[in-house]
Amino acid sequence: MDLSTVSGTGPRGRIKKRDIDAALAGRPDRSGGIQTEPTESPASHVATPATARRTAPAVLIHGFGADRSVWRQVVPLLEPDVTTVSLDLPGHGAEAARPAKSIEEIAFALSDQLEAMGVRDAHLVGHSLGGAAALALTRIGRLTVRSVTLLAPGGLGPEINAGFIAGLARSTTVQALERWLAVMVGDPRTLPAGYAQAALRQMEKNGNRDVLASMAEALFPDGTQGFDLTPALAELGVPTRLVWGKLDRVAPAAHAARAPGFAAVHLLDGVGHVPQIEAPALTARLIAETVRSCG
Repeated sequence: MDLSTVSGTGPRGRIKKRDIDAALAGRPDRSGGIQTEPTESPASHVATPATARRTAPAVLIHGFGADRSVWRQVVPLLEPDVTTVSLDLPGHGAEAARPAKSIEEIAFALSDQLEAMGVRDAHLVGHSLGGAAALALTRIGRLTVRSVTLLAPGGLGPEINAGFIAGLARSTTVQALERWLAVMVGDPRTLPAGYAQAALRQMEKNGNRDVLASMAEALFPDGTQGFDLTPALAELGVPTRLVWGKLDRVAPAAHAARAPGFAAVHLLDGVGHVPQIEAPALTARLIAETVRSCG
């Protein structure tokens, strides 16, 4: 096959296996006919809302400087029929060696992860930078999105606490990291015991301190959010919910006012930037309600 004749659907036109399969499916066979995929009845492609809710997992996407373990308090509190898939952002956790410099690169990397897992339908749940990534994912068109739940999402305004972002990426001692993590929550007592020590140990294990600093400079140039996802939010045609702590000192809760009229907005008293840590039971309830609203 001449690859120059194949249109790639991957990041920046990268040719994926599915592109090869699609091209081969359209080649003439020896009898002069056209090779096609086995057909199914139209009804086999139609999922009822309840079926979509049961079969599509909730894909959990963490924020900058964290990893997928940040959801460990929420997952056990979700309803039994809500299955979850937790992803690591590029440059974080298991993906520490594969950074990204733009929200689009992040979205394509997450899309590749989901494709490798065989996930084609999902309820997206994103926190902070992960919320921006979730919105960017909806625009790629490689995933059927059933619902969207955003916790203090990025991309809805230029303001961001640049000092917090830099401090999170550059902290080398538990004491320094503890002080920055205190900025993240409404009440420092809500942070799990030993959280800063565990986070610092994980960063040292991954060896991604410089990667995080580089990503921070690219994603938040001159102390602003370098991406605008308000159009993507306005374009959503699925159940959508925004959850924001009124005491958020990282991304202003005022950004929630930019949510379109169809989106449910919850402003939480006494909560800062990480509802999944500060109010895990309520966060789990709101995620489940968004998923359940599909049918």
